[in-house]
Amino acid sequence: MGARQSSNRDEIAERLIVLIQEEGLSEHDKLPSERELAARWNINRLTLRAALERLISQDLIYSVYGRGYFVREKKLVRNLQDMRPLNELAAEQGIKIDTVILKQKEVEADRIVSDYLEIKLGAPVLEVVRMRYIKTVPSVLETIYIDTQLMPGIPDLYDEHASFYEIFEKEYGYKPIYGWQRLSVSFATSNESALLQIPVETPVVFLRGTTYAQDYPRPIDYFSSVNRIDRMKFSSTIHEFGTRRKE
Repeated sequence: MGARQSSNRDEIAERLIVLIQEEGLSEHDKLPSERELAARWNINRLTLRAALERLISQDLIYSVYGRGYFVREKKLVRNLQDMRPLNELAAEQGIKIDTVILKQKEVEADRIVSDYLEIKLGAPVLEVVRMRYIKTVPSVLETIYIDTQLMPGIPDLYDEHASFYEIFEKEYGYKPIYGWQRLSVSFATSNESALLQIPVETPVVFLRGTTYAQDYPRPIDYFSSVNRIDRMKFSSTIHEFGTRRKE
């Protein structure tokens, strides 16, 4: 595609975004037909289709064969540099999120958990498995591990309405200040597919990481999550070149 064609495509894509906003189109509402849009703006159908494909690639619209183009449901955007609770991020984006605890019990740290939390193998930890529902749809399957020797009594403090970060700071004085997260693409296992209500082997985003607190030398939690890619979108902030952040 030449520079002029690309410019025309991008200009029309911007027009389409404005049209969606000005006409108040909501999730799953149908856009005007290609014929109508081409006539309204006196543009080439091929260029219009390229602009529509651009919006599809940006997850703003989707197409249904034989029916046309529709506004895509809004995804929850999670900035990997933002350590605030998921509930808070969702509220900012006008998205309702609910939490259901699937499992909560004290277990012995296995090799992976002990390595990430930097504790002894077999040390007692609180394991919490929870499902995060975005607009009533199971979307994020999370598993969190916390050293109960570091935070005694935490099993009695956490429930579906609580925030771990708030508990860390208010009850134990550990203020989360930084952490590291690694993101990869995986495929849903049979158990994950059943819980997330997606087919087995569906691509998902797998996220794992730890959190560090001010003036404390080792991680205060270790977490992992399986995320539906049709419900979640991830972003990251690029910092000044030449600077490094501790993992």
